[in-house]
Amino acid sequence: MSFCSFKSSQICECVGENSPLTSLSSELQSIVLTEAGLLPSDITQKFQVCSEHFHRFLNKNKAGCKSKICGIPDIISSHNKDNKIYGGWYGVKADRNVSLEKVKEIHARTGIIVPVGTPICPRCRKTLYCGQSTSCSVAEICANTNCLMNSDNLGDTCSYQYEEQYNLRPHRLNSGYNVSIIENFIYIKICSIKARYDKVGPLTALRCLLYMLPHHQVRKQPVMFETESCCNTDSQGTEASVIRIDRLGKFNEFLETCDISPVKCLTESLEKSSERTKRRYLSKANTCITALLNTICPDDSEFIKKSLFGEQENDKNKTTSSLLDAIVSSYMVANTSTLRRQLLSIATNDYSFAEVSASIPGLSHYKFYSAKKHAQNIGLGVPAQTSKIPRSKINDGQLDHFLDFITSNHLIKDLPIGEKTLQLSTGELIQTPNVIRSIAPATIIRQYTQLCEDENIQRLGTSTMYKILTDCSASVRQSMEGLDYYISEGSRAFTDLTETVEQLDLTLDEKKKTLDNLVVAKHYLKTDYKLHVNTSSSIADHCCSYALSEEKGPFCQKCDNHSHTDECQQCSFVDETLSFISKSAIERHWDNPEAVLFKVEKAIADIYEWKSHILRSKNQEKARQAVVNCLGENEAFMVADWAMKFLPRKFREGQTDWFGKRGINWHITVTMLKSEGSVKFLTHVHIFEQPTPQDAATTGAILVDVVQNIPSVKKVNIWSDNAGCYKSTLTIATLHQELDKKIKSYNFCEAQDGKGACDRKASHIKSAIKRYVNEGNNVTTAHQMKLVC
Repeated sequence: MSFCSFKSSQICECVGENSPLTSLSSELQSIVLTEAGLLPSDITQKFQVCSEHFHRFLNKNKAGCKSKICGIPDIISSHNKDNKIYGGWYGVKADRNVSLEKVKEIHARTGIIVPVGTPICPRCRKTLYCGQSTSCSVAEICANTNCLMNSDNLGDTCSYQYEEQYNLRPHRLNSGYNVSIIENFIYIKICSIKARYDKVGPLTALRCLLYMLPHHQVRKQPVMFETESCCNTDSQGTEASVIRIDRLGKFNEFLETCDISPVKCLTESLEKSSERTKRRYLSKANTCITALLNTICPDDSEFIKKSLFGEQENDKNKTTSSLLDAIVSSYMVANTSTLRRQLLSIATNDYSFAEVSASIPGLSHYKFYSAKKHAQNIGLGVPAQTSKIPRSKINDGQLDHFLDFITSNHLIKDLPIGEKTLQLSTGELIQTPNVIRSIAPATIIRQYTQLCEDENIQRLGTSTMYKILTDCSASVRQSMEGLDYYISEGSRAFTDLTETVEQLDLTLDEKKKTLDNLVVAKHYLKTDYKLHVNTSSSIADHCCSYALSEEKGPFCQKCDNHSHTDECQQCSFVDETLSFISKSAIERHWDNPEAVLFKVEKAIADIYEWKSHILRSKNQEKARQAVVNCLGENEAFMVADWAMKFLPRKFREGQTDWFGKRGINWHITVTMLKSEGSVKFLTHVHIFEQPTPQDAATTGAILVDVVQNIPSVKKVNIWSDNAGCYKSTLTIATLHQELDKKIKSYNFCEAQDGKGACDRKASHIKSAIKRYVNEGNNVTTAHQMKLVC
């Protein structure tokens, strides 16, 4: 914070904003400094001036410049006050004003600074500019004027008549003295620049200067002596400041007679001082007031104090008492400790612990000072701002491993329709594709625990895993129709076998045991078998290399590094259960045996087909992961799929418009591109305005177009299902002809599995179209569909 450099000047109080002195023009700087008794220098460049001092200095200078008499002080002028009167003033007529250069010249000769623009007569100009220096010491002034006076008759010496009709201007000798009449006081400022107190004291010099005042400037007024602390004339290095010494000195003399320690002068405002300084000065003020009252009216100081301050103190006590009562009543009914601390913080600023504890029974020091700390750090009665700071105690590696497990294809399936909203701990909402979870959370956690034990991996806590599954945007679905027909047919097969077992000629225990075995077999295929399948295993049913190879021919793969000598008890249990049901169905006599036996055989075949589908899906998923993990710089992994035809929709659709719709063909390609060390995802959607066959020619042209639209790609790995348009010879030939050097690999996913990326993007697009239609729009053409995408 900047302060006015002229704040100690007695002409006025500092008011308004402070501004650097250098922001003024050179002329205004000279006026302000010379009016204050200074010359421009390097140090004065750092001065600040408030608006009040600036205008006072400027107005004083303008008034002085308008004067028509010589304004040179009598102590250095070439004339005296006995000259002829001009316009009611004693003085000699001036013919010009003093410039800054002449001010410096006068200062160099006499040691006295006169303001810029001071009127000067020809005689003073001749003497001060070209003649001898008229500088004299204070002692010489006293000797020449023969004005040594006693302090007792000082007031009588100043008893001159004052004429109200004159516009008086303070009489200056800035480097020696400065006299002004302000608020019925005569201010006489003695500068310590060149005051020579060799032969006489400062009080004697003051009397001499007071005697030299013009008659019209003095009347019967009290005189206040002050010493102005200025810079040395040789350096002009410090700010001109006025320090009060006489009133404080006389007051300390009074305190000394009362056996009270003196009062020290404050260097800054008491309001800005520390609490300790405030308490010390308030105590000192109370002591001084008591001493003053005892001097005025001995033994009645308390009566006077009570008469002067008693009513105000009583009002304050009533107000504070009512405030404390309100705080206590609110504190007693507060429900939480936070609210009680907030209420108590209001009282800690004005009351001590003893005062508050007297009103609140059982109040401890901890509660009181906690509330006081609340008031200092947060504010009186201000509620504390609570912010949630999530604590992360989960290992990132363990979390990633669990998330990879619960988002794998054997647990969740992506739906091409719908979205779900996922809320993060920060409050942010994220729209995610709708997926379904085919296994219950308890089973998922049991499988993951078994996997971690087999692979010797430290897992997350059970409660943490349940919390993650609860917050995960997925749902448990009982029916799988329309998503994966292998699972659908396998589930229906178990239902058919259950109905058949109910009709077999078995005892109740055998029938119950067989039904329980079917439930266990179905649960095994849905859960544990997916984890048992591996690239190589000593169990034939779990080994992908053995199960997917031919016995003879070019696709026969030998497992030289292991042998299939072990058996899986759960797989054997499924085979035994199905074999027992088939044998029991053959032995029973049916009214329509061909239909029943066909139903049983078809159900058993569907179950084994479901088991084969799981093995193939797991093998292709490993192939996909291998391709993704081996992506190099500027290489891409591209998943392609024809989406289900989009049926046009209107905001208001009649029954006649609803029937006989022609779907819009659209193809989705999701590309994962690795560039500059980071992975980016790009989506290409091809929408056809006219009915277009989903044949090999169209599919090949789409794949070529997608690759050519990404010029930075050097190698491409294509992933699609084994539909005829993708595995057609024409498609392969088109890709080889157009993208011969860019095709790195082409892999086919298992049917009904592996196209999750395209399904998720289709879900987002359909949700956007649904929102667009609900806003009152229609999507009936490919162009409108593109605008929404």
